[in-house]
Amino acid sequence: MHIRLFSLVILPIMAKHYAKLLRFNAAQVLLAKNPNMSLLDVAVKTGYYDVAHLCHDFKELNGPLPGAWAKSPQAHTSLLIDPLNN
Repeated sequence: MHIRLFSLVILPIMAKHYAKLLRFNAAQVLLAKNPNMSLLDVAVKTGYYDVAHLCHDFKELNGPLPGAWAKSPQAHTSLLIDPLNN
């Protein structure tokens, strides 16, 4: 029963959260490399439904909104993993 619960309830949640983190990380990398890129372009290129979802994830996972974060020194000193160049 416990394995069934894990595979039906826990595992999909973990996979969804992992996908969210990958999408968020890709947005951070793109913004760090291109701080003047529009948030709409970042959202589209990293798989977000729209800018509101991108901003929601930034606020939840990072604190500052993406535009402010991209122009901050933190954006260029954070340990970012570029999923496309690894």
